Amino acid sequence: MPKGTGSPARYYYSVYLRHLVIAAANGLSPDFRVVAEIGPGESLGVGMAALLSGVRRYCAFDVVKHAPTSRRESHANRHSRTTK
Repeated sequence: MPKGTGSPARYYYSVYLRHLVIAAANGLSPDFRVVAEIGPGESLGVGMAALLSGVRRYCAFDVVKHAPTSRRESHANRHSRTTK
């Protein structure tokens, strides 16, 4: 996450929303049931934002096997507070 962008939850949610805007501008329906992310790195923040926005399934593909469990739980807790 770039410095000076506010809370991590807001940043990842804004990234997800920008993707929805670009998809809609190119004729794709923003009503996604499944979202795949290529190269999420150590953060699954965009995926969490997608899930909390109604996506039913999120798949992350990266050369790293998975993010540490404690980091995933931390993002989930922050995102759930942001979307309430």
